[in-house]
Amino acid sequence: MGVDGIAAFCKDLNVEPEDPVMLVVAYLLNADQNLEIKKNNWISAWASLNCSKIADIKKTLPTIREEYLGPKSPNFKLVYQFTFQFARAENQKSLSLDTAVEYWRLLLSDRFKYLDKWIQFVTTQHRKAISKDTWNLLLDFAETDLDAYDTEGAWPVLIDEFVDYLRGGA
Repeated sequence: MGVDGIAAFCKDLNVEPEDPVMLVVAYLLNADQNLEIKKNNWISAWASLNCSKIADIKKTLPTIREEYLGPKSPNFKLVYQFTFQFARAENQKSLSLDTAVEYWRLLLSDRFKYLDKWIQFVTTQHRKAISKDTWNLLLDFAETDLDAYDTEGAWPVLIDEFVDYLRGGA
């Protein structure tokens, strides 16, 4: 299944392609960067969720949403980390800044209280692609109390610079 198939699938589910639950679906179906989904992945993923038709999938979406995107979901990190691989351009090690910003807004708007300041910082100060390390550790940082932030910790330099920026040091 390719892009056109995904668009039709979203329409059948009455879900916008930009809905974060579709990232969960891409994760569950092990979709690649081109939205290609192998038939065996499709069959096994939906079978594991006891879904054999569109009506079953529609009924399962709220559960999937809660289990992977809910505020206390232990599975959110899996989807977040998958998104880096899924969203980056083929044969690239980093994620373009514009793409990273789009996905941060989609995934972190309710999870990272400094998201707007982070986006302002990376788009005005950093202006470069985002490494996998920075992408992954930003989620950990989003869950960190800024007052307890350890600048000697194993954070990416970009996050250290952001903390300085927030504290007025940059």
